[in-house]
Amino acid sequence: PDCPGSYTDPDLVRGVIRWARARGAEVAVAEGDQRACRADARLLKARGYDELLLDEGASFESLSRGERARIQVAGLDAPLDVPMAMLDPHVLVVNAYAPKYHWECGITAATKNLYGALYASTKGDFHRVPGVLDRVVAAAARLMRPAISLGGGTFLGSGLGPHFTVPV
Repeated sequence: PDCPGSYTDPDLVRGVIRWARARGAEVAVAEGDQRACRADARLLKARGYDELLLDEGASFESLSRGERARIQVAGLDAPLDVPMAMLDPHVLVVNAYAPKYHWECGITAATKNLYGALYASTKGDFHRVPGVLDRVVAAAARLMRPAISLGGGTFLGSGLGPHFTVPV
């Protein structure tokens, strides 16, 4: 939370909320737990999302709690646990991400960001076997199929990343 550029800029989130609301959508901002942090009230406050959600009248959904679908993907030994909310045909998924350096992928962008939406109990395992992470990232993007992907913000993350980037 102390490193802007490692997470989606609140101004980008605000813009997406307003864009969706102008089109009559009910808006929920969603985030999954990561290895180093839980998507909870403390994290929302640290990133400035708590006031943003109040100001914009949007709700928050944790992608690491609730129903999930266990999906076996060709070419992977272990199934992927995907939050049901990300598979609901009535949900318009807008993938908003902060472009940043990632020590295993080169850059965290649209498809890598969807990897973060996988249910927390299994996603850490895919970093441990060489060559598997790329297949899981691609499968996550195909399964969750965002309608729109937006990258940007006030800062870009440079240096050792993704969690310890230097904001530029």
